[in-house]
Amino acid sequence: MSELPFGCRRISEATVIVKTEATLAEQMRRRGVRTALFRGRYWRHVGGLFWQPVHWLARLSADELGRPHSLCLGYASTVRPEDESAAAGRMPLHLLEGDDLKTYDTSTLPAKRRNQLRKAWKMVEVVQMIDPSAHLRRLYEVTCSAIKRFRGSRLPDFERLANGLQRRVCEDGDLLVGGFVDGTLAGYFLVGCVDGVAYIDQVMLDTDYLASDIGTGLTFETVMVLKRHGAIQEVVYGRHTPERPRLSAFKEGMGFRVVSYPLKYWLSPFLRRYLSWRAPEKLYRITGVWPQNHSQNYIGVGSLDT
Repeated sequence: MSELPFGCRRISEATVIVKTEATLAEQMRRRGVRTALFRGRYWRHVGGLFWQPVHWLARLSADELGRPHSLCLGYASTVRPEDESAAAGRMPLHLLEGDDLKTYDTSTLPAKRRNQLRKAWKMVEVVQMIDPSAHLRRLYEVTCSAIKRFRGSRLPDFERLANGLQRRVCEDGDLLVGGFVDGTLAGYFLVGCVDGVAYIDQVMLDTDYLASDIGTGLTFETVMVLKRHGAIQEVVYGRHTPERPRLSAFKEGMGFRVVSYPLKYWLSPFLRRYLSWRAPEKLYRITGVWPQNHSQNYIGVGSLDT
């Protein structure tokens, strides 16, 4: 067997830490995220005075819902089935759960994805990165490449990204899955697990290595790690992004169907008008509801694997 990159273990030996909601909230607070305890549940500020539970799929009761902070212009939370009558919208996301997760393997993938996976197995070495300290500069370069490809927005500060990854992996126990091509880190997934749910929080792939089908390889191997753990019942692969149809098609092809959970939300009139005007896709991801007279016909802007 070839020598593993520094600070890595074989993906077949990867370990997963599942934390509680309270532990997750405390870790977020230490990372500088504003959090609040409201009616026994933990919430986080996600920008623009908007709040959501630290645990997306916590499925709160009607009695636990409300404005979690005095500085709150909006909030949204999934609700438990018995309180679905309190829901005002839906949370659309990509999910792998139940028997689909328990039986997940190559036989459950379509032929196209199986072919891509075989290619990835030949070209990409997938590992768990348990100490990313020696790879922080390359992790930053991969992140910048991914951001330029999809958003073209302002690039992150190196020190902030490096410190954040180091803390999430080495202190908070989150799962960092990396893919190496010819000894060079070409992509990574960052996964956090709370109360039986795994959230694939970050997916960063270097554009120069997409031809290796690293996206397919990392997705499959990450799911297999989570499946082997046993305590993971649901895997969330981000919110549904209809403005990126090829990305959504990729996730569905990897087994992550689009599921909409009952959602209770409240938005101030100002925030609702702003999102309807400037960010209708964000309004959809928050509430599951499109603004009136908004066109939902999109042209694909890229995909995870092409």
